[in-house]
Amino acid sequence: MEQDAVKGMLPPAEEKKTEKQAPVWDILQQKAVTAEPGIPLWRQAASFLCAKNPFYLISALLIIYAQSALFTSNPLMGNTELPAAILAAYTVLLAAAGVLIVRVGKVWEDARSVLLLVLVLLQVLPVGIDGLLLNEPGPGRLWMAGVFMLSLCVSEILRRGLNLKIGLWTGMAYYGFIALICAWPVFLAKLVQHYEQNNGPVALAILLFPILAGFFLIFLIPTIRRGEAGVRDNGTPWRWPYFPLSAFAVIIAGVAFRAYLMTISFVGGKGAGPYSSLESGFQLWMLTPLLFGIGFLLIENASLSKNAKVSFFACSVPFIVLIFCIPFNQNPATEIFRNALPGSYSPFELALPMILAYLAWGCFRGVVAMGKLFHAALILFAVLGLSAQADQESFSFLPGWIPSAFLSGEMLVMAWLRRHSAYSFIAGLTAIFCFASVCQNMNDVKAGLIAFAFLLNFYLNGAIFHDSLAKVLGRVAAAFIPVYLLFAMIALKNSHLSDKHFYFVLVGLGVLLLMTVLGIFFIDRKDYWLIFWIDAAILAFFGVHSCRYFFNKVFLSLKNIFPLLASLFALAFAVGISLYKGRRRRRNEQTAA
Repeated sequence: MEQDAVKGMLPPAEEKKTEKQAPVWDILQQKAVTAEPGIPLWRQAASFLCAKNPFYLISALLIIYAQSALFTSNPLMGNTELPAAILAAYTVLLAAAGVLIVRVGKVWEDARSVLLLVLVLLQVLPVGIDGLLLNEPGPGRLWMAGVFMLSLCVSEILRRGLNLKIGLWTGMAYYGFIALICAWPVFLAKLVQHYEQNNGPVALAILLFPILAGFFLIFLIPTIRRGEAGVRDNGTPWRWPYFPLSAFAVIIAGVAFRAYLMTISFVGGKGAGPYSSLESGFQLWMLTPLLFGIGFLLIENASLSKNAKVSFFACSVPFIVLIFCIPFNQNPATEIFRNALPGSYSPFELALPMILAYLAWGCFRGVVAMGKLFHAALILFAVLGLSAQADQESFSFLPGWIPSAFLSGEMLVMAWLRRHSAYSFIAGLTAIFCFASVCQNMNDVKAGLIAFAFLLNFYLNGAIFHDSLAKVLGRVAAAFIPVYLLFAMIALKNSHLSDKHFYFVLVGLGVLLLMTVLGIFFIDRKDYWLIFWIDAAILAFFGVHSCRYFFNKVFLSLKNIFPLLASLFALAFAVGISLYKGRRRRRNEQTAA
């Protein structure tokens, strides 16, 4: 009676609010809080592993390690045939496991992981055929044709087995990427045989590989324009934009890494066996066509959805392109690709007209802030041309540090007036680019400083500002602090530094820990508290030499049949977990009914 009286005293809006159920996330959070004290730690860990099921990823990593480590010293059928056959058989087995867990258990969340891992393996398979294409072209082409047919068959198995419904343009983009990944190494091997004394045509063909990949990205524009309506009835519970864009994100990452491996196989190492000590002329500017392809997709999405975050990422593409054009790790192999560019133009000089065309298209499509960037780029282009003419030199981007510094200062003023992190973030990127462009004799220390400046840019914007973008930047900084710390510790272990530089590196690592501690209070308590313990674990691991000794003596000595068996066991265990989850889910549904 008292509750009815209190309910009658509330306004109608508040009555509805009291009758409305709490969000599902709050209920789960309350259950987790109340259930934790009574549940043993091992059961919580088992529940976490059952929910996330990382054993598919573990199995795939083990099979990649096994096929590369088992046959390096005493190959049974050469360095290509048997490892490629093992990887191909595992890919088919993994695809069949994905169909099984959906048809029997309806476990779609694990099927998504299987689908992405199959895409990774389909891009790894052609890599092992590079050496055979160069040493024995006839059998190599047959093997590459078999890899292409296997890719088509596995793709159809997944499409029909999972009842995937993809549009015409999406299918054209996907199969175009598959054909490009399998056919282009055959073309490169033919050029290597025809031009044995000249690497120029081969280098030019390698540069065309990401250009063609960027062209196939254009086929996704109709899919972007249709948006959620185009994938509403796709036969799966996956929704836009994760389906199908997550699959193409994996493919784009594989294309970028494949371009790097091509510079080793067909120019540096002449084969995919030992990779010739990983001598490569790869530079980041080779991937700029891929960046422009991604940028055009972002422009289409931003013009239709009017999403501020998508517009920001679309406007960031020109800055990323300029950063990619910075030459790192110059060696004689990089000159081969540099000389393969048309005329005597540098990557900067070729990128600037493409940036203007990209910004002009974004301005035409009505993307927010793209018009201002277009006019700023026009002014910058004119200033650089005038400075090059005054110096009586060929056009170069290096004199442009003055307008770049002016642009950075202008963005800082706008950040102060608008109280938004986007302007400050662009200012930081511009300042970092200016520093990198004037650096001479780039080495590991300077590259580490540039990477630290990028990390600091994300961190400070997340700590100072309070908009939605600042929260994202702060979390990105939290994610990359332990990654940077890990690479710094690896470089510190593998280098011989003087006392002065050693203490300098230690001070930098201390600054990273201090940033993590301050992030707990000023950015996000939960994320940075977790990152702090990850940082401490990394420092503790590298601080104890016995751990490294144990890893080298015990784990690396097991280069025999154990990785292969462990991979198959992990795959079987993952499938068992997926089927168990499906069985429990059906039992709960029957109990509820």
